[in-house]
Amino acid sequence: MRLFFVFMVLTCAACDTRSPYFKDVPARRIVVNDLEFAVRHKGRLAEAVRVSSQWMPNLQSVAPFAETAIREATGCDVLELRGDASFVLGILSCDENRSSQRASNLRRTPSCEVVDVFVPAGSTTGYLEAECD
Repeated sequence: MRLFFVFMVLTCAACDTRSPYFKDVPARRIVVNDLEFAVRHKGRLAEAVRVSSQWMPNLQSVAPFAETAIREATGCDVLELRGDASFVLGILSCDENRSSQRASNLRRTPSCEVVDVFVPAGSTTGYLEAECD
């Protein structure tokens, strides 16, 4: 029983283990859609370690949330993601100076409203006209 307890403590302690490249970088906790990530940023790389549990995740289901967490923590655009469902490495498109201005550099999603729908005669394809601010 004692061995099991030690194993569980060590397993839980390893849940937020950083890679050697990020050893001196503190983590920033970001929650995206009920998934919590510990995000570390150094240079043009950022890692997002998923610290919340999810039943049988795969990279395709976790990647969009990891990308959002990295973007929020760094203020940089993500060029590429690599890794698996627990550890995602993001390659960024900004320099270190930009990361200090993360709040001002976050991309704002425009708000759009459909104002007209056009369907040409005899066609099954419709076209939307939208106004965005």
